[in-house]
Amino acid sequence: MADKFEDLRTYIAIVEAGGINSAAAKLEIAKSATSRRLSDLEDRLGVTLIQRTTRSFDLTEAGRTFYGEARRILDDIASVEERLRVGVDGDAGQLVVAADRGLSRLLMPAIASFHAKHPDTRISFRSDVANAGADTLVVTTDRIDTVRSGREIGHFRAFVFASPAYLARSAPLRTPADLADHDGVLVAAASPSAWIFGSGTEILPRRAMTVPDDDAALAAAVAGLGLARLPEFLADAAVRAGDLVGCIADHHVTTVVNAFKPSRPSGGVDGLLDHLLASLIRA
Repeated sequence: MADKFEDLRTYIAIVEAGGINSAAAKLEIAKSATSRRLSDLEDRLGVTLIQRTTRSFDLTEAGRTFYGEARRILDDIASVEERLRVGVDGDAGQLVVAADRGLSRLLMPAIASFHAKHPDTRISFRSDVANAGADTLVVTTDRIDTVRSGREIGHFRAFVFASPAYLARSAPLRTPADLADHDGVLVAAASPSAWIFGSGTEILPRRAMTVPDDDAALAAAVAGLGLARLPEFLADAAVRAGDLVGCIADHHVTTVVNAFKPSRPSGGVDGLLDHLLASLIRA
């Protein structure tokens, strides 16, 4: 008998990865097995879930509906498994938090101070926001969750930073327009619009290096490879140590941090939200 839950997981992986090949790599199984699971699922349901050709990959109306229901079913199973892992009689002190990868440094001090006040609370912290379960508090800067109730809990500023050594050997940097004469450390996951400034100016420096995340951009900037645009909270320690200098300080961008409550919140969620609201850096 076919493993129906494995078929659901495979289908969800195909949809979220945007194709069979990418899903197979994520699941670490053969492409042929991934394709066969999708075909078997469609045969069993008697509907086409995905219209696929060599050039296109589109969900049908039935495919979109099935994806939503499949995601809900697996989230429910994950929630039950989590509750069983923390004790048969339940645990109101268990909190699951998923946050954008770049937010961990911003959130951890606040979560640590919350835990100090509530030592019996067990917190599981994850970075996979896209696959957050129904029992998870999601903290993000760019995701609108239409299912859960959202709340703005803070915001932070991002500035352009560079090492003193880089600035000493480079052209003057007084306005965003001067960026075109400078080397930049760019984050691969960000689009070019990540260098839009509060005034509406949009410009990028020359690409000196591409890095996977803000932590790598910070290290590259400290090493003198070029300018990096970083969250203020991430660069603060390097600035205080003299390893980085803020540039064109009048030009920055403010990013809002939102939190989305779990579909089935535990008793401690509102307390954690209130604590984050009181603790996060405000621009």
